[in-house]
Amino acid sequence: MLWDIRGGDHVLPGFVNYIKGASAIIYVADGTRLETLAMAMEYRRQADAYLGNTIPGIMLFNKSDLARQWKITPGMISDAETNGIFALLTSCCEDSGINTAFNLITRVMMGKSTLLPGRTMTPASTSGVDANQKPRF
Repeated sequence: MLWDIRGGDHVLPGFVNYIKGASAIIYVADGTRLETLAMAMEYRRQADAYLGNTIPGIMLFNKSDLARQWKITPGMISDAETNGIFALLTSCCEDSGINTAFNLITRVMMGKSTLLPGRTMTPASTSGVDANQKPRF
């Protein structure tokens, strides 16, 4: 089952009700909107507190096609990775990285791979590679 709890300008009350029984969580931050990173990190904090940091998660940094307009900096992504986030740069408009994200999280859920934080992946760096491999930039 897949839940999209919607974007917005505040954390959804009762978020933990959506993640009961979850096998994985995909968080999304909009690279052009700084507040979305703070909200995604808060969702992650709540999920870790509720589930005991027991399920895999991946953070999609979306709108890579609008890189010049980004408010989220590479340093902020590195900080998120330092806090245990596995990061993937994506673009829904260009259909870039979305399939990779779902394939990676599925492999992890099936026990065929692990997500190692601190390795920002771009769609080009993940084509045909396992999540355990170091990405090519």
